[in-house]
Amino acid sequence: MLFVADHIPKELKRIVEFLNVQMDPAEVLALEIRQYIGENLKTFVPTIIGQTSEAEVRKSATKKERLWDESSFMVALRDKDPKGEPYARRLLDWASAHSTIWWGRGSLHGSFVPMISSTPKAQALLAMYTFGKVQLYLKPLSAKAPFSDAEKMQQAIELINAALPSPLPSDAAAKTPQVRLADLSEQEFARFLSALEWMVQTIHAA
Repeated sequence: MLFVADHIPKELKRIVEFLNVQMDPAEVLALEIRQYIGENLKTFVPTIIGQTSEAEVRKSATKKERLWDESSFMVALRDKDPKGEPYARRLLDWASAHSTIWWGRGSLHGSFVPMISSTPKAQALLAMYTFGKVQLYLKPLSAKAPFSDAEKMQQAIELINAALPSPLPSDAAAKTPQVRLADLSEQEFARFLSALEWMVQTIHAA
């Protein structure tokens, strides 16, 4: 957001500096363009207002990579999608009992990824983000047994669709579709976990 004027009052200057500190990652600045006229001379002198040292420190800090954990993840999720937080906690509890949890390093959005034991290396089942959505890793899963078998992948998609208010796109196996947990009812969420459990058991069986 940019305020432009030939004169920025002190009151507006204080407001701009305050907002630029508080709003992240957005920036709020003011551009004061003063005109000076002399003999055979006219010039404009621009001054940017709002780029305080406090604002620069805060905004540069948020751009740095961070390692998320359960506590920081849930705090961020509660702030962005409070209705989805209880489901996310239950998903994390389920995932912790069935997999190894990999925590993301996003600078803005946190995530956790259940890694399912497999040969020769673990497979990522999904990613849960602090904005309340689960990203299903169907495309990566389809590149490796057991879900490289089109029939098994289709069975997984059908089980997931049975848990959703709206089905995944027809080409879901070639994508990483997202599901917002807050959109699910209690029964749908239970069926969603059952679908994931079947996928984990299928990976282990392979």
